[in-house]
Amino acid sequence: MQNQLIEPALSRKEFDMLSLLCQLRGEAISKDQLGLAGWPERPDGDVTDQDIEQCIRRLRLRIEPDPSKPEHIVTIRGYGYKLSQE
Repeated sequence: MQNQLIEPALSRKEFDMLSLLCQLRGEAISKDQLGLAGWPERPDGDVTDQDIEQCIRRLRLRIEPDPSKPEHIVTIRGYGYKLSQE
């Protein structure tokens, strides 16, 4: 995944969420944190789990070798996601 160009370009929400995952690579990031990163216009936390899950699904479709078996963006059940160290 490193140094690979993603085409077409990511949406702003996808970019912001992936950027947070990269900054905190290897650390579990809550859905609340991802919601604030992807939807800064909704600072009161009015982002649904479905909004976040759909954005993560789109990211996985673009960066995972097999999106049905994610290796890079890993789900932390009941909490959020993390970007693997690899």
